[in-house]
Amino acid sequence: MKIPLLIVFYTSPLPPLITLRRLKELGFDIRLDHELTNVIKEAQLTGSKEPIRRLLENEIDRLDARIETADYALTQIYSLVSTTLIIVPLMVFSISLFTAPRLILPSSIFFSAVSALLGVASSTRLIPREMREENPPPIYYAPLTLSLFSLLSWDLGILVATLISAVFFYRFILLKQMRQREGEGLFNRIMNYAFNPSFALRESGVKLSDLASRRFPEFYRLIFSTVSLLMVFGGGIEDFKRLEEYVSRFQRLKRRLRIKVSTMLVFSLISMGILGFGLGFILYFNKIFSNAGFMGSFLLYTVDPIEIKASLTAFSLALSLVTASVMHGNPLYFPIYLAFFNVVGLLFFNATPLLARSFLGV
Repeated sequence: MKIPLLIVFYTSPLPPLITLRRLKELGFDIRLDHELTNVIKEAQLTGSKEPIRRLLENEIDRLDARIETADYALTQIYSLVSTTLIIVPLMVFSISLFTAPRLILPSSIFFSAVSALLGVASSTRLIPREMREENPPPIYYAPLTLSLFSLLSWDLGILVATLISAVFFYRFILLKQMRQREGEGLFNRIMNYAFNPSFALRESGVKLSDLASRRFPEFYRLIFSTVSLLMVFGGGIEDFKRLEEYVSRFQRLKRRLRIKVSTMLVFSLISMGILGFGLGFILYFNKIFSNAGFMGSFLLYTVDPIEIKASLTAFSLALSLVTASVMHGNPLYFPIYLAFFNVVGLLFFNATPLLARSFLGV
């Protein structure tokens, strides 16, 4: 939250150290890095907030440049996922039909783990710390444990459990978006009545003491703490306009990044379809030709369908972790996408025999 903190310290009517103390009194867990600490000390000693303004401008410019190069970073992630989760695994599985089919599931777990680790690590360079989502409550993962005790078939149990978990997470996301819109609406109203912010609060039914309450997202809690300081210690219209300028610039950057990373979802759905079709074709090919026991001079082993479906689930999980890391800056949001990827993967997997009979005639 470096940029939001810089906005607060720069636009607050109080000296930086007093502002910091007030933020901690309001319950904020403020952790300053070395650069921010030095700038605050310099501003406190010189009595000028110019060092804070310079650092704030530099951070915004740095974030702007990072978003401009997001397309290149996304392309690298696409290439990485395509290689470690689609191309290489499907090649290995095809070869395993003639060598050791029991290696299919362990290989799936290995490739899924490698893809997830590399994808999540790469996304940390793409998504700035200021734009990462907070961790979801642990209770939202409870439905996933249902798959361990399911009385349904293995793949259907996984599908049901992930769908229930996705519903829980979508509810959580909707609540966050509602709080975000509430905070944004209140901020815009206050800025519209910058000459009399108390009137805006009365119109919104919000008390001054509630501005830093947890009903708002952390970003707006920080910004509203500055609004309360400006109201209590006498900020003018120019002070409010300065606050509005930097908040608007930061929010525009967030929207730009959100638009860019949204392509990750499309790529992931396409990848899941390819994986489902590829694994389905491998299994179908195996069933057709393993009946003869031989394929030319090569022995073709029989593949367990459960291992193929388990591999599909492992790939879904890895792709969900990478997608959540890119879309939210936090892999812990993976249950939102796991259900969709499972559905898409199973649809293509189960449709493969029909497609193979239509196009190949076998």
